[in-house]
Amino acid sequence: MASEDLAENIENTMAFLKFSTAKPLPADELQTMLAYNMMVPAKIRGYLLKRPEPYEDALKKITVPVLVSHGLEDRVALLPVARYTASVVSHAQSSLYFGVGHMPFWEDTPRFNRELVDFVRRSNQR
Repeated sequence: MASEDLAENIENTMAFLKFSTAKPLPADELQTMLAYNMMVPAKIRGYLLKRPEPYEDALKKITVPVLVSHGLEDRVALLPVARYTASVVSHAQSSLYFGVGHMPFWEDTPRFNRELVDFVRRSNQR
């Protein structure tokens, strides 16, 4: 997905998108996702692969409310990543999605939106 070769980049992005959901995406949705992913320059996507680890120091500095939404069928960022984040950010709230992969915002949009709205409302009351 970080290749400067456009054909290779498209092929790898398509493979990533297909790998990211628990159930196959309808063709029109897959094409839409491919389009908006391709708008991000390959160089920028390459930076995602070079993020420094570990993240613990950065996570411990977070003072704003945090909602960790994670699909239990996620094969991109495995469940231990969500659990790790929720354990290091002491005030984090977790929401796990059964039958959902890497895109709970797409795979279960009604629930994701409802929980996000509730989370924002609760956070603004603090």
